[in-house]
Amino acid sequence: MRVMCTKCGKVIVCYDTDKNVFCNECGNNFPTEEGLNLLNRQYKAYIDRANRFTYQLYDYDKAIAEYNEALKIKPNDFTCVLGIVLCTLSKNKLDELNFSKIKTIIDSYDIALNGENTFLYLNLVDDIIKDVHKFYSSINNKFMKNGKFLNSKYIRMYRNGLTDVVDALEYLKSNFEICDEEEFKDFISSNDIPSKIEKEINIAQQKQKEVYEVIEEEVELEDLTLVEITEEQRSMAKKVYIALGISLLLSIAIIIVAAITKINYFYFGLILPAAFLFFIITKFRKKNGL
Repeated sequence: MRVMCTKCGKVIVCYDTDKNVFCNECGNNFPTEEGLNLLNRQYKAYIDRANRFTYQLYDYDKAIAEYNEALKIKPNDFTCVLGIVLCTLSKNKLDELNFSKIKTIIDSYDIALNGENTFLYLNLVDDIIKDVHKFYSSINNKFMKNGKFLNSKYIRMYRNGLTDVVDALEYLKSNFEICDEEEFKDFISSNDIPSKIEKEINIAQQKQKEVYEVIEEEVELEDLTLVEITEEQRSMAKKVYIALGISLLLSIAIIIVAAITKINYFYFGLILPAAFLFFIITKFRKKNGL
């Protein structure tokens, strides 16, 4: 079991039966339960920040940094590894596709596909299939016109991307045999991931065989990003961030007033900033299909 020193923050490995833990870094002796609670709070803080950078601010590099910090206190945590994979795919560009990095990232950690991790893994596979669909859609909408590519270089990049897609899907499929058998059967009873992934492999392989044309006057695009973040999305993300700050300040003000006046009814005022923040976040999620 891992706990965090309540004085210096060092992560310490101890036995589940230990009631107290000694930190040889700062000499602190503290209850095991307090150290475990502190570690879990710190882990949650990293995950919350990673989610904010991912879904509100679209800063995937900072999100990955937060997941890496969480992995320092919970090594091989599969939630963090999956977060890194999805953030890495969110940075896809036509000239810098990241499907080939999926295997490298996952294999960098010692992951056991037990019941819980199998559930997370199969959901990841489903998300990656959606990212493959986004790849196809972005190619069609941004890099092609009337069924023809804007530039011959884009065809080569696209074909390389298809190769990476096939390799990534084959790798993901190969791990099904080491998944928890009971959880795997339960999951695919409602979501037939094996059939989905086999279908996607066949589609990608078929696309590799197709002959593509280029428009007569080749066009060069400056931005090769596959999934673009619109100004509306960025604006909404800023509103969420501002709403969070306003809600926090208002909550602190209400708590201070209630503490000074000793009128407990003031605490009911905390409902207002919470409701305001909930409204903003709900509106944001609906706009972005989350």
